[in-house]
Amino acid sequence: MQCADGGVAGMRKKRQHIQAKPEPHVNASLYFHRTTEASAAAILRKGFRDTKGRFGTTLEYKGVWLSDVPVDFQEGAQGTILLAVEIDPAYVKKYEWVQQGNSYREYLVPATLLNCHATIRRATEGDEQRGDNKRQKRFQKMLRSPG
Repeated sequence: MQCADGGVAGMRKKRQHIQAKPEPHVNASLYFHRTTEASAAAILRKGFRDTKGRFGTTLEYKGVWLSDVPVDFQEGAQGTILLAVEIDPAYVKKYEWVQQGNSYREYLVPATLLNCHATIRRATEGDEQRGDNKRQKRFQKMLRSPG
């Protein structure tokens, strides 16, 4: 599959990102995707695939769920493996699902976009700590905000 910027989506690009440890994206932000061991292995090998569902709405949507902090089963995520997704936020911000009162932000992003423009890897403890710190700061800000 050809990416709009001339890159190639799919396994060849994924392997380059994963094995070659590319230069970090200049404007990249860190996002997270929780999944199962088998799905993580497939994602790292072949790239993301869109999931379809209504996700609490009456319409059907498709994409890949990302969050700006690590989420777990308490927030509806499934699996024990946490993937780190580094991508310029300009690519994902229009896919945000806004929900008041959450201590995290979430996005339903087309798989093709992620496969073309993101670096995907297993999250490290440091990645997870950065995400947890971000959530804690947001939660403290929510507590200080008036009503």
